[in-house]
Amino acid sequence: MMRKFAPQERKRKTAAVIIAFGITGGFLYPVLDKEFGDPFAFIRGITIGLLGSAFIAAFELYFSNPLNKKIGFIKKLVFKSISYTLFFIFLIIVVFALTGSIEYDTSFLGYIQSDKFKQVLFEEDAHIIILYSLVLSSAIIFTLQLSSKMGQGVLWNFITGKYHKPKEEERIFMFMDLNHSTAIAEKLGDVGYSNLLNDIFFDLTRSILNTYGEIYRYVGDEVVITWKMKNGLDNANCIRTFFLSKNALKRQREKYMTKYGFFPTFSAGYHCGKVIVGEIGDIKSQITFLGDVLYTTANIEKKCRVLGKDNLISEDLIKRISLPDIYKMKPTGTLEDESSKKIDLYTVSEIEITAL
Repeated sequence: MMRKFAPQERKRKTAAVIIAFGITGGFLYPVLDKEFGDPFAFIRGITIGLLGSAFIAAFELYFSNPLNKKIGFIKKLVFKSISYTLFFIFLIIVVFALTGSIEYDTSFLGYIQSDKFKQVLFEEDAHIIILYSLVLSSAIIFTLQLSSKMGQGVLWNFITGKYHKPKEEERIFMFMDLNHSTAIAEKLGDVGYSNLLNDIFFDLTRSILNTYGEIYRYVGDEVVITWKMKNGLDNANCIRTFFLSKNALKRQREKYMTKYGFFPTFSAGYHCGKVIVGEIGDIKSQITFLGDVLYTTANIEKKCRVLGKDNLISEDLIKRISLPDIYKMKPTGTLEDESSKKIDLYTVSEIEITAL
């Protein structure tokens, strides 16, 4: 069965990891505090860890919508840490009051008004638990923000050392380049051009994530996107990315016309094949792809302007894709690669549906 909701799948997996981390942290606190003989200590710890991490996961992944918030890294970290600390203070008070009322067989309000509850809050370790919760929540927020900055899965690949030793993988690549970039840069100036690229790539991100695309890198006015073969071929995800991106920009047409005085368009080149994936660098490490596939894909994208097409796809890739009925393909030309091998090229277009 084809997968259609990549962001939701990613969010569910990320939420599960956050909640597991929260429960583990909640369980470890009474262990570190050597409260082995107090079952309520473990109940409190696990409950706070579960509810706290579930709140963070829900807010980070479903409500704050980081794609629509252009806020600096440090500001986000500080704001969220303070907000989550206030939430944890409230949560800890409620959980302590509930478990305390059960432990001492009294009503919830009665326990809140008792001297024992005041002692727990002000004389025992409630303040330490709050600090412990702040550290854990800040760690979660920092990791999520860092992962977002590094790209999908990159941080996890570094942590696990997946590409510490180079590996061969078969992947799909798309080079998508802004048309008429030189003239646009001259018209807008350096600052205006930089703002334009930031707006464009910001508006394209959701379309890429929706189709399991991974943003490999930005090179000036060009974005390089890659897919694992299965993710890119399923539901023609790699092809859909281009048209979803075009439509995403069209929806923002008025913004671009008002702000910049024109509407940006892109051309895209596609190819697939085997590449070497490895971690390089020491002071500044990154995961890179090496192979003729990237060189050929870049040349296919450049061929778009020669042939007057907004997208070109190599025969190697197009023959492996099962195109949905909303698309049609057409042979367009050839490209000669480094080994003088001729690659047949195709272009894909959306079929216009006329209402009856």
